[in-house]
Amino acid sequence: MKSAFASDSWNPVEIWRRVFGARRRIKYFSFWDVPRTFAFGYKGKVYVLTSEFDDDLDEYPDDYEVVVVSGIASMSMVSDWRSIERLPKTSVGRVAVASVRFDESRRKYVDGSFLDNIRRP
Repeated sequence: MKSAFASDSWNPVEIWRRVFGARRRIKYFSFWDVPRTFAFGYKGKVYVLTSEFDDDLDEYPDDYEVVVVSGIASMSMVSDWRSIERLPKTSVGRVAVASVRFDESRRKYVDGSFLDNIRRP
């Protein structure tokens, strides 16, 4: 007889999916408390979120700007910021920094479910 403790529900990856939705590996390019500029792939597109320091406000904004990068379809083509910096980007909206959930280190994964909460321009 199989023990209830041996079920798949104790699998850390499965627990992550149930709690945090679809986990997406990120590459971050700047960091202050959370990634301030980072990229991740989803459904054949590369998304970049930015929330860089605003000198006029003297603080970081409460929102990320969300853009889709044209010309690449996979994160395997993203080695560093220079690999996407000059590529055309299309703004798809904004999302609150506080609504974007990361893994414990805040440097490896993002929960992609925030894409449902993007405020369109």
